[in-house]
Amino acid sequence: MKNTLKPLPSLVSETPRTDEVQHNVAELAMHSRKLERELADLMKDRERLDWLIDNNCEIYEPDTALLYCDCDRESIDEMMAQATR
Repeated sequence: MKNTLKPLPSLVSETPRTDEVQHNVAELAMHSRKLERELADLMKDRERLDWLIDNNCEIYEPDTALLYCDCDRESIDEMMAQATR
């Protein structure tokens, strides 16, 4: 007796092709690298804030909750580097 069964069309069409899988893996890797960069940036910002707090830097306008510190990330990095020397 000959086997005349054929795969169901729905199962065949849902099976991803190799090139689609490779494309999806590449996209996931790209997004992963982007998230890693964003996390590194956030961690550096946290380090900067911790340094400001630990060194009692006044970043708030007296008697208010408004930020008045007009230094940027680079100047904070310079202050941090000078403090470790």
